[in-house]
Amino acid sequence: MIIKKIASLTAHIGGVYSIIDDFDGNIFSGSSDRFATRWDLNTFLNLSFAAQLPAQIYSLAFIKKQNILFAGTFKGFIHILNLNTNQESKILSNHQAAIFNLQYVESKNLVIASSADGCISFIDSTELKTIKIIKLCNDKVRSIRINKDETSIIISCGDGTVRIFDLAEMKQLQEFEAHKLSANIAVFHTSKNQFITGGRDAYLRIWNSESFELISEIPAHNFAIYDIAFSPDNKFYATASRDKTIKIWDAQTHQLYMRIDAEKFKGHVGSVNCLFWHPFKNYLISGSDDRTIIVWQIDI
Repeated sequence: MIIKKIASLTAHIGGVYSIIDDFDGNIFSGSSDRFATRWDLNTFLNLSFAAQLPAQIYSLAFIKKQNILFAGTFKGFIHILNLNTNQESKILSNHQAAIFNLQYVESKNLVIASSADGCISFIDSTELKTIKIIKLCNDKVRSIRINKDETSIIISCGDGTVRIFDLAEMKQLQEFEAHKLSANIAVFHTSKNQFITGGRDAYLRIWNSESFELISEIPAHNFAIYDIAFSPDNKFYATASRDKTIKIWDAQTHQLYMRIDAEKFKGHVGSVNCLFWHPFKNYLISGSDDRTIIVWQIDI
């Protein structure tokens, strides 16, 4: 495996917490500097779009067919931005605390938000109205991820639990304790009947997605794990951590391939908060508290 640092994007003046696809070969980023920004992955420059919101931006979701961007902030508001007019279409006040994650379910015209208030909310992405709000726990709801066929979601909670929800009925199917401390991220494996979870305890845990039994656990990082992203070919996945590193793992064996750090690769010097493994040139893109977005070329 050969890893090259292709570019460092430095327009943000705050920590970067969200990186998402714009489905035109580029990305959006959201930062604690209150800006949502669009980046060209050919030139590594800002595209014409940039929006400043009243509070730090923790999460983003983009709906290409409507050309609208959802932005979740530290104060618990969800701002809906119309990119055709460069105007704010609506503000949703579903939550009482920070919006940590937003996910768009295209087949169901849903945007799902998770919040530090312990709730998730379901939003009709066409009508731009809230359908349902569900209280899950008395701790933060850290992340949501969608399975491949968009029938269910996996939710990570600050109380250490992971929950599976059915999307057709918007109800909980399963709950299990994944980490003694906060469960920060959980993802569906792309080709196996498994879940992968990462926690504040710095462990990766591999679970059977049918029996919910623990298959293995890996002391993966020195500090909390914040994100997991699969490669476009599903052969690898990357983990991001507060320990300022990114690690690349074999998706079938869960063996470590590579550790990306500041010393060897001129990587991040702050917590790595978010990852997006883009199909465009197989770029792995990382956002950090050090205010930078780094674009990595991964060659096998």
